[in-house]
Amino acid sequence: MASGVRQLEHFTPRLILLRDTPRAPQNIPACISWDPGESAACDFRRPRDGHSDDAEYAAERAAGTPAALYASTTAVVCPRAVCAAVVDGIIVFRDDNHLTAAFAALRWRQLADALGRANVRRPI
Repeated sequence: MASGVRQLEHFTPRLILLRDTPRAPQNIPACISWDPGESAACDFRRPRDGHSDDAEYAAERAAGTPAALYASTTAVVCPRAVCAAVVDGIIVFRDDNHLTAAFAALRWRQLADALGRANVRRPI
């Protein structure tokens, strides 16, 4: 990752590395399909620190990838200790860790704000 970042920095004034969304213990749409009226049964606890990619993040940071490049959407996806499978009638995940387009459209402003907090800007 650090090597790739160094190469990409030559081509753009801003580079953002997106941290993983919380990972569900099951495929969310499949879980909901078992009992659509009880989608809350598919809710899950988010990781204690909010991230599923801690080992990868630590390795990338140790290799020299700047912390300021990373953006996290966890607070948008799972603002509480329990990640909801459905928000405002919209399924959040299309599998166990990828967001549905409908949820991203619902929360696009908050997601954009999360990306805006990654603040490394360099002149080309």
